[in-house]
Amino acid sequence: MKKRVLKDHFVIAYAVVIAVCCVICLVTTLKIHSLPELGYVINNDFLKLLVQYKNYEIIQDASAVLAVTFGIAICIYIALKYKFPRFEEKHKKWNLGCALIVFPVIGLSASIAPNLDFPTRLKAEPKLHKEFVVDKYKSHGSKSGTSYHLLFSSGSSFMVGSKKYNAAFVRQEYYTVYQGDILIQIFSPDRYRLAE
Repeated sequence: MKKRVLKDHFVIAYAVVIAVCCVICLVTTLKIHSLPELGYVINNDFLKLLVQYKNYEIIQDASAVLAVTFGIAICIYIALKYKFPRFEEKHKKWNLGCALIVFPVIGLSASIAPNLDFPTRLKAEPKLHKEFVVDKYKSHGSKSGTSYHLLFSSGSSFMVGSKKYNAAFVRQEYYTVYQGDILIQIFSPDRYRLAE
């Protein structure tokens, strides 16, 4: 069975995609850990470093999602084709459709769709603003659970953890960093200060 699996063109192609995604994820992880710490003084170097962190995180997340979905697809394909050949004969179209089309499309849409603004963000310089919280709200997803958001005076919202959500209040000040029109990070003036 191993020889048949290793000679299968789909298995080889998907294994190459998974390997490339894993290498990209590993390289971006190493890059993130090699960057210096941000510190607590907000200046131009701080903003440029923040943008580097965010860009590497986007690439890391997208490559990890692609590797996982292509991995699931190839596992289903191998299991149905080589472990359960009777099922594969009866449901050949479903097996090929699911493993070779559905999961890769899910992976591509899950990794690319949230990051459609990434190319335009690469060209934009980071901008620092001082804004107030005008509202905070929770959103409930059936799979993701509860998400906590702070809404700022510019109209932008930012997802935060439950501790930051519970500690935040209306009219609270934050330093917000935008890259283009996208709010990429918020900082509390209690902890961070502007460079003089």
